[in-house]
Amino acid sequence: VFSLLFCRTGTKPQQKQTADARLSVLPGRECFLVAKDGAIVHENYPGFASGPDAKRTTDTSGVLLSLAMIGAAVKDGLIELDAPLLDYTPLAVEIFGKDTTVTARHILQQTHGGAVEENQRANEPGQEWDVDDSFDRDHKNSLYLKVVEDAIQHAVFRRVKRDAKEWAMKAVLEPLDLQEAFLNGDDQTDGEFSLTGRFSLSCRDALKLAQLFLNKGVTLDKTGHSIQLFNK
Repeated sequence: VFSLLFCRTGTKPQQKQTADARLSVLPGRECFLVAKDGAIVHENYPGFASGPDAKRTTDTSGVLLSLAMIGAAVKDGLIELDAPLLDYTPLAVEIFGKDTTVTARHILQQTHGGAVEENQRANEPGQEWDVDDSFDRDHKNSLYLKVVEDAIQHAVFRRVKRDAKEWAMKAVLEPLDLQEAFLNGDDQTDGEFSLTGRFSLSCRDALKLAQLFLNKGVTLDKTGHSIQLFNK
């Protein structure tokens, strides 16, 4: 959906025109943006997006936002990457089995061993998990990410004593100026947020998230000062 290019050196107008022409024929391609030194130097919108501020409902590009949430939760001390998720939420047992030692790092690296049937003993994490069917893989990835989401929300309620959605707004969305990114699902209640639902993002929003990871968790606030949203 979003095509983003980051460069250290300048790009010639002819190169940009060639890239525009090639990307415009790709199905579902909404935009093409080129950034240099943190600034947009070229943008084109061959798809349905009407311009830089047009929002699109997406789940694939929203993965970067989900990862930023996890990084911020670790930075704030809500969860530890290498602590068993069972320490934070009973949902880990439901998905990964009793006595599970799966951690947030296992989820991010997809080395969690996969789900087990109810009341079965957990698989030993550490092996790379893969499913041939792309739909099944995406569905299960969302299911596994849901465990991390639940762990963060439990930790916020216990330690910060406020709504998890309020924490997410303050920790990630407001610094990135993405306050309207959440499109919570039917299973979300007031005060909760979703790492596995769909998100409302513009092409420039997607670029902002990509730059956040290239800069190892650093972004600029509204005054132009650098802030660290999560540790590299």
